Amino acid sequence: MKSADVIDFIGSEGLEAELLYNSEAFSHFVPRQGLINDGNFISPLLEKCIPYLNDKERITKPLKRTEAGFVEISFSEAFDIIEAAIKHVHSNENAFFAGARMSNEAMYLVQKLARAGVKSNNIGSFHYFGRNATHYNIDKNDNVQFSEIENATSVILLGEDLKEKKGRREKEKSYEHKPLRSSDTHPKLERSFLQPYDIANIPDCFPHRNLAVAMAVNSNLKINVLTTVNYYHFIKALNYHIVVNNLQQGIFVEEIIKTQFPKYKERILTENLEYLLEKAGVSAAELSDFADFYLKEKRCIIIYYEKDVSSHTVRELLNLCLLTEKSGFPSSGILSLKEKNNAQGLFDMGLFSHIGTGGNMFTDLFVEMMKNSWKVGHVATEPIDNEEYFYSGKSKNLFIFGEDPLGCLKDGVEKKLLDKSQFIMVQDYFLTETALKADIILPDTFPFETGGSFTNTIKIVQSFPKSLPPPVELDHLQQLSALCQRFGLPPCNSLDDIFLEMVSFLKTECSGGLRHQLIYTEKDSNNTLFASGCDDLMRKCETCKEISK
Repeated sequence: MKSADVIDFIGSEGLEAELLYNSEAFSHFVPRQGLINDGNFISPLLEKCIPYLNDKERITKPLKRTEAGFVEISFSEAFDIIEAAIKHVHSNENAFFAGARMSNEAMYLVQKLARAGVKSNNIGSFHYFGRNATHYNIDKNDNVQFSEIENATSVILLGEDLKEKKGRREKEKSYEHKPLRSSDTHPKLERSFLQPYDIANIPDCFPHRNLAVAMAVNSNLKINVLTTVNYYHFIKALNYHIVVNNLQQGIFVEEIIKTQFPKYKERILTENLEYLLEKAGVSAAELSDFADFYLKEKRCIIIYYEKDVSSHTVRELLNLCLLTEKSGFPSSGILSLKEKNNAQGLFDMGLFSHIGTGGNMFTDLFVEMMKNSWKVGHVATEPIDNEEYFYSGKSKNLFIFGEDPLGCLKDGVEKKLLDKSQFIMVQDYFLTETALKADIILPDTFPFETGGSFTNTIKIVQSFPKSLPPPVELDHLQQLSALCQRFGLPPCNSLDDIFLEMVSFLKTECSGGLRHQLIYTEKDSNNTLFASGCDDLMRKCETCKEISK
């Protein structure tokens, strides 16, 4: 039995593992000690990948739609068709979408192809589509690290999975934990919207194994699940309560943001508290009890699942941390749990119209830096509303890398999502519902067949090697590099070349001044339109559907 080193390519925690295989098939995963994985843990969803890694229906050659169905073609012919489709329309009518499962290197090449090659800034990701993703990009210094949970006194959990508390949890040998008693929790908070939580009841599907252990080893930790009807209205009502009762405190209000606080106060006090409480499903007394508890708990961490919390809820949570001096202090503040292995990479690699690689704004200096690095005279940086272009039909050509929006649509979302486009290219492992609508399909390669890096939910970059040869002529990085060359860009001949070029754009200066801002939100933003991080492989693992071997 041989092994390949991998980083979890389903969940966002970044657990290291070894993939065991022989000459016939992939066998199973085993934990691997590393930067993140300091225990014997495997992501439950990653364990369920094995049947799909062995799926004989995997795409290994480019496919072209014909009247008789899909036929195999060469990469050269596929690239000819893609190039012709791009040049047939205005540059910004070409829309590029990158999936949150992709490596940083692959994401980087997608935006490079779009901006420097095609001259289109029509860039986005279905993973964050329709929900104003800006506030999900939290600075590393404002996101609590897993290790800090051990010294916290309280944890408040937000997330639909945790509300259910179903299933049986494996017994981990690395620790012992005394189950919570009702007396372990704040006496005033034993109410319907804030429930004591027994760590032993974490369901089998709970993806964050290190997080579970970090909570379990702290026997004095008070753990509660917030079961309010609406997180956004609850947090906003909490901020209102703090401001109207003059309970704000700490250096952020007194010094760093004192020029912003009067304006924020004026805006937040225009809110109707009764309306906020009704939407949140709590009483004024319950809100007051929670505020007293939260202000007294100096080492309190709010942990939330990004898939269950809107972008504007996150913004109001950041406001709450600034108003109460929770932000930036050890074992205090918020911990964001992203849904996919490299959702953070979408921000870091500039897969949105308003930011470039490294999260840089398009200043004259940064634009010149891109031109010099990519050896081009023009780079597309003009603002494009990627979603407005998509819904209006202005995006005539769609280039979808590593996402399955049709297969991952949530109930009630319009099924004719892609019908306004005239040309669709999809890169994926299998014939997904989205791929079945495509004109050209390119074969995707698994991370261990290509190598690269992911940025996990607490913004730690982890590299992984190319451990196995892919069953395709060109891996997905080579395909992207070849497309870049079709549009006059210099080749990236190796993974190291891509990485070095990519990191040259990353920020090195402190961004503290930008972090510490009170930003009022007028109303809630939308939650995700797609399940499973818009990733077909993750959807298969979650639903555990059998496939033919």
